[in-house]
Amino acid sequence: MSGLSHHRETERGPSRFGAAPARRWRAIAPGWLAAGLCVGAILTLGSPLFSYVRTGAIIEPILRAIGPDTSASAIAGWHVLIRWSAHFLEYAALFLALSLGPMRGRPLLAFGACLALASLDEGLQFMTISRSGKISDVALDASGPAAMLGLALPYWEGCAWRRKLPGQAARD
Repeated sequence: MSGLSHHRETERGPSRFGAAPARRWRAIAPGWLAAGLCVGAILTLGSPLFSYVRTGAIIEPILRAIGPDTSASAIAGWHVLIRWSAHFLEYAALFLALSLGPMRGRPLLAFGACLALASLDEGLQFMTISRSGKISDVALDASGPAAMLGLALPYWEGCAWRRKLPGQAARD
């Protein structure tokens, strides 16, 4: 067979490297895709497009429509609460995407990755005129993954307990 016919064969069947790399890629790609989408959402929400003033232009009219007699200070408080909730939830989602996907079985590594991204995000906000990067926001960002870690510990403990150790029988 010539080199050209080899290429035609690989299109019809497994490559000369075997099918294992392709199967492995199909198995890990969705986890990395979910984590990448979370990172993209976090960095977009941390951009100047989502500053306090700009989100207020969207959130505050909605809050006024829900409660027309609500005071301006109460609406501002709800706006801040919604923004804090977004900090919490976006990093909690990233932690879940990482710990159930590419960093499965390594929750502390997933937590560290979330903390590193939170630090990067707040550092980028610190260097932007319309945003303010704060250490307290890094702590707020870390609270989402910390809560998910705390909620998932019984699950991981159960997995570790059931895991068959070398030289030991699996526990039932």
